[in-house]
Amino acid sequence: MCEKCIDLDKKIERYKGMRSRITDQIALDGMDQLIAELMAKKAQLHPEEKE
Repeated sequence: MCEKCIDLDKKIERYKGMRSRITDQIALDGMDQLIAELMAKKAQLHPEEKE
């Protein structure tokens, strides 16, 4: 895994952790969007890999 993917994974995990402590639906929706964007960036870095 490359350095950028490691950084993206850390951000994803941080948002997932924050998500588990928040009950506001608008904030949860925003975090879901951020997580999806980070996962898309990660997929763009290595299109040959499928998870």
